[in-house]
Amino acid sequence: MIQHCIVSIIAIFIILPVKSKCQTIFIQIEEISYEDSSRYMGGGNFVFTAQYPLRDVLYHCLARTGSGISKDLIELEKAPLIRIKAGSKSELAEYALFHRIAKELMNRYNLELQLKQVEKKTLIFRSVEQAPSPNQKNSGTELHSNGDVTLSNASLSTVCWWLGHHGVGLRVDQKELLDDIRVTLDFPAETIAQMPDNISSIQHLLNNQGVICELVKEPIQIPVETSE
Repeated sequence: MIQHCIVSIIAIFIILPVKSKCQTIFIQIEEISYEDSSRYMGGGNFVFTAQYPLRDVLYHCLARTGSGISKDLIELEKAPLIRIKAGSKSELAEYALFHRIAKELMNRYNLELQLKQVEKKTLIFRSVEQAPSPNQKNSGTELHSNGDVTLSNASLSTVCWWLGHHGVGLRVDQKELLDDIRVTLDFPAETIAQMPDNISSIQHLLNNQGVICELVKEPIQIPVETSE
């Protein structure tokens, strides 16, 4: 008989001021057995759900807050498989939701953010010179047959996540812009294949498409495990 893991659930209800209104955020975190091999991560209607290892969920949430982190910078000894559901019953900024989820995960698993000098450079968002398209309402990530990728009507939060997944950190200091600005970006297959080594080319690609970024080398905050 297979021994099942002990399941622990956290249900947290928090009142946060968002856009001059008080919003209730609910967060449920559950550890599950690796025998349940299904994986999913997504969201909609102000709700985020995931069933993935802690490292992947934590990266996703930190990247969506414009932290400038890339996925390969998160290395954790503890790797529980977690099922998480979080969100709000009313309109909520993505930044506020993912920031709160990351904070709860770090508290639960005894993690903290520490500055670390890394060899990789980071892109810092400065401004957008791309004119918004009034006819483009749908957003999404499109993979073309030749390997090119288009991020259509994507928030800066989504751009941070997509670049970070490919090893390129994009930091957005003005957090309110993460949800308010929408851009459409095209990434050629040959550029994607060279990520993250060609970060200067990524900067030029973004700048040429109206997303103005500065390339810097500085310590960034990454999650590390602390002694209990």
